[in-house]
Amino acid sequence: MYQLNEDDIGFSHLSVLMGGPEIAFELTHLLKDEKWDMLWNQFCKLYAAPKEVVEKEFGKSIELGDPGPWYARLPAYYSKVTGNKEYAERAWNNFLMPEKDAIILILIYKSLMELKVFNLSMK
Repeated sequence: MYQLNEDDIGFSHLSVLMGGPEIAFELTHLLKDEKWDMLWNQFCKLYAAPKEVVEKEFGKSIELGDPGPWYARLPAYYSKVTGNKEYAERAWNNFLMPEKDAIILILIYKSLMELKVFNLSMK
């Protein structure tokens, strides 16, 4: 959330996929800081948003992450905080992505099952 270069507005990062948003959700209530709230809400609004939305905000046409079920919590949070129903719909659409993503998730699940990562036996 700190802009290192004036021309750079950010990029996708694994921290968004691996627990970063959950930490930020918790920090928001602890920090009680208006600037943090504004920046975090902007991040949730723009991450994986269409290029047009990012361009309207920053004047630059760029993608900040790809929409997908794993990022649906960001527009969902923005919708909850702002009451913006468009972002609630976007969150559900991201969460219920087309079958191409479902196929990837099924392949990952099958791979994990073959590796016996899950113990699904009922004793």
